Amino acid sequence: MMKSMKRTGSTDPNLSAWQREHRLVAREAAAEGFVLLKNDGVLPLEQPGNVALFGAGARQTVKGGTGSGDVYAQENVTFEAGLKQAGFSITTSAWLDDFDRTYRRAKKVWSNLLLRNSLGKERIRVVQFYLSHPFQIPDGRLITPRDIQVSNTDTAIYVIARVAGEGSDRRDQKGDYQLTATEQANLKLIAAAYPKTIVVINTGGMIDLSFMDEIPGINALIYALQPGVEAGNALADLVCGAKSPSGKLTDTWAAKYADYPTARTFSHNDSDVSAEIYAEDIFVGYRYFDSYNVAPRYEFGFGLTYTNFSIQVLEFTCQDAAVTLTVSVTNTGARFSGKEVVQVYLSAPTGKLNKAYQSLAAFRKTRELAPGEAQVLSITFNLGDQASFDEERAAWILEKGLYTVRVGNSSRRTALVGYLELDGEAVIESTANICPPKNPIQKISFPEPEHETKDPAYPCLAVSPEAAGFRRLTHEKWDQKQVARAIVELLTPEELVAVVCGESNQGAETVGSASQSVPGAAGETTTQLAEKFGVANIILADGPAGLRLSESYTLTSQGKTYVKNALLSLLEVGPVVRKFLELAGLPGIKEPSDGQKYYQHTTAMPVGTLLAQTWNIELAEAVGYTVGQEMEDFEVTLWLAPGMNIHRDPLCGRNFEYFSEDPLLTGKMAAALTRGVQSLPGLGTTLKHFACNNQEENRNYADSILSERTLREIYLKGFEIAIREAQPMAVMTSYNLVNGVRTANSWDLCTQVLRNEWGFQGLVMTDWLSTSNNMASAVACIESGNDLIMPGQPADLNQLIQAAQGGQLDLEKLKDCAVNVIDIVLKSNRYDDAQPYTYFQLADGPASVIQNPADLSNNE
Repeated sequence: MMKSMKRTGSTDPNLSAWQREHRLVAREAAAEGFVLLKNDGVLPLEQPGNVALFGAGARQTVKGGTGSGDVYAQENVTFEAGLKQAGFSITTSAWLDDFDRTYRRAKKVWSNLLLRNSLGKERIRVVQFYLSHPFQIPDGRLITPRDIQVSNTDTAIYVIARVAGEGSDRRDQKGDYQLTATEQANLKLIAAAYPKTIVVINTGGMIDLSFMDEIPGINALIYALQPGVEAGNALADLVCGAKSPSGKLTDTWAAKYADYPTARTFSHNDSDVSAEIYAEDIFVGYRYFDSYNVAPRYEFGFGLTYTNFSIQVLEFTCQDAAVTLTVSVTNTGARFSGKEVVQVYLSAPTGKLNKAYQSLAAFRKTRELAPGEAQVLSITFNLGDQASFDEERAAWILEKGLYTVRVGNSSRRTALVGYLELDGEAVIESTANICPPKNPIQKISFPEPEHETKDPAYPCLAVSPEAAGFRRLTHEKWDQKQVARAIVELLTPEELVAVVCGESNQGAETVGSASQSVPGAAGETTTQLAEKFGVANIILADGPAGLRLSESYTLTSQGKTYVKNALLSLLEVGPVVRKFLELAGLPGIKEPSDGQKYYQHTTAMPVGTLLAQTWNIELAEAVGYTVGQEMEDFEVTLWLAPGMNIHRDPLCGRNFEYFSEDPLLTGKMAAALTRGVQSLPGLGTTLKHFACNNQEENRNYADSILSERTLREIYLKGFEIAIREAQPMAVMTSYNLVNGVRTANSWDLCTQVLRNEWGFQGLVMTDWLSTSNNMASAVACIESGNDLIMPGQPADLNQLIQAAQGGQLDLEKLKDCAVNVIDIVLKSNRYDDAQPYTYFQLADGPASVIQNPADLSNNE
């Protein structure tokens, strides 16, 4: 039975009981994802007392990034508010009040700039200007001796804050990657004045930490990223010791930005944002730093706790290709409980193919261990999953030789466990070549390979190339989509085209807010088949830091829905300007005089990088389940998340949405979120952005130029892991090109890799407006296997109908795409029954038929 759409949201503006429970999940995830980078013993603070709180993020705490990843949540807990609720007295209100005034002035200047470039232009132009000119938080005034004197405390916390988001990359400049002169001066002053100085980094990614070398007296450093709605409470939990830090970095933090192999050419750094050449090849993140012996400031996987742990490998075995380590982890401290992350690294022999020094093979996080308590973990990985890609043979291979296994709690704090010795080459999987570069790629010179000398003191396990465990497992297939296929065979070409194009509201809000049914949702599928065939429309909502909907809307007495213009939430707009905007005809400015107001309070979760810094698969599943509960409440079927592009360079403006520089960690976290969401019937995730969307500047036209091996081993691997382990409902292609071909028009990516190689069963969709402005071709989307064009524009519909009628579009391919869309709709939460197929006679054989389509007009 198909459900009718209910009115989403609540008439009560206050948080409900379930919303408070969801905030507890966000709080736990944030606290566990914070990484303690330095602590000389000052943390945790013994008891709540007076605290001198300074810095841009103290009261104007950045909960998340800008753009489609933003989540409109109620009552964001700032760092100041959280510390106060924990019992701390903030004694620097005068400085914070001054900062608020500075902040409002800066916001007003930015608002006026945005308005001057927005009025009279199409909405898409407004959005593009907003994305390319994000508001930058000011640094505030210099701290004075008077501020310090009246603070009456020996403890200071300074919060460095930055805004990052969709549509623009960051800069290696003061006020962004680097500190401003004011921030530098303020840190020097407070580090000299206060015996306990704690610095908190509230940013969308890494910053230059050279000030830690230049300013003595900084006692503790916390990487808080963008922690979501419960930011302040999570920080207070850590500072007062209610939670012991256990987060670990998911990226290598260089001593200086120039140490990254991409620093010279990334995005705008070389003044060319059109062609991005991946000259570093497979040497991304720690793979580069370890292979080229470049010392980082903080290595991949690093993070301090309030206690200490010992890690002891009890057993090291290999059955066929399944490697198992039994590891005992003991909290050796005397005072604090805590959690530890056990990380397993594998070094592969260099033969025909050059190899990185090591790569992450597996990891597990312990439960909370009390002082003296131990936990035994079993950690398993398959050697076949560590294969390298041989472009000449289009095959995944393991080369003959010695594979070294190390275990530790970061990439540079490991101990040798033993060896796996492969006595011949093993071909793991033969595929087809994809996405060939148009021209040879000039790569950085390869490092000299290290030839491992076997230490006889450690075990060496022989592995045969014929080991059965080398075969890669593919996720169990869904049914054969007979019902969807039966419906499709009854559709006209016009109806088929409607299925593969989203149903946009065609109003001013088509970018990220195109749904007609759920205010603020990103879009929805067609309603044209509901009455005739009983095929519902489904709602898609943005992520990945929670569910992005309009925070409220009003249903007028005439039955119209009013949603406040998004610009009003972003800008400092007074009544005079508001009236001017109303007269200018911008929709959503004039509020209705009557009607019922509804609130759609969703939970702003920690951003993707912070969530990955928990290294906690079970916690990620819990976050996914929590978001899924909100999807159920608001009748959303597809969450446009998780974002899982690789952190190729720290200046990518959207890194906060993504997990890591490492594909294994990326894939595991995405799979966990997917399992959490999809444990609730009829709900699904959408892996994005497929693929190589590692740059925001000129993202609509940038060409990612890289070798097939690099593409497969680094930038596709995380997607592969998530699909094979969790089978998400959907995948979203990216705006950029890969080796000269639009991802939305790439048969290699959308069909060969996703479906033919990985066994993906769901639907593939475009990112919003990918077919606009001479970008992707709607016809080529269908030809390549990109099933759904979003948000759905008249030009797309017309182009596809004309192509279908004129024979330029293969009707069978159009049907295949429609099948994939309808199949997901039928599996969605838009039906009351677990199997909403009561209208169909499923006969033996390849086809099935509807018994009586006329009876479906009243499907209830």
